[in-house]
Amino acid sequence: MKNILFVLSISLFLFSCDETNESEKTVTSEVNESENEIIGKWKLISITDLSSGNSNSGQELYMVLKEDGTAFKGNSDGQSEFTWSLIRNDFCQIHFGFESCGTIKLRENQLEWKKPYSLNIYEKVDQ
Repeated sequence: MKNILFVLSISLFLFSCDETNESEKTVTSEVNESENEIIGKWKLISITDLSSGNSNSGQELYMVLKEDGTAFKGNSDGQSEFTWSLIRNDFCQIHFGFESCGTIKLRENQLEWKKPYSLNIYEKVDQ
């Protein structure tokens, strides 16, 4: 019985250490953007479907992120509003009642938003 308790204690300890190390890896391996860095207008330059590898570019789509958590996106035909949030590197948008989340990275004037099935790359636009 003591051996089982000892093994369970060691396993729990190792599991909790591994979990801590994994979260530390996430924080240090991803760029931890602040909300101020992503406020502004972003033009979509590329969408890659991660399941097929197909890429699409050339669309005149954009999104404008505001400080108050509201935003809009659209093209020359019109625009629609949505809300957004940023927690560490997890960027989420709620649009028409659906939430879409993924990790973001900033690379100079580009924002990469990786969702489960797509990678969207935006370029910062001066307003």
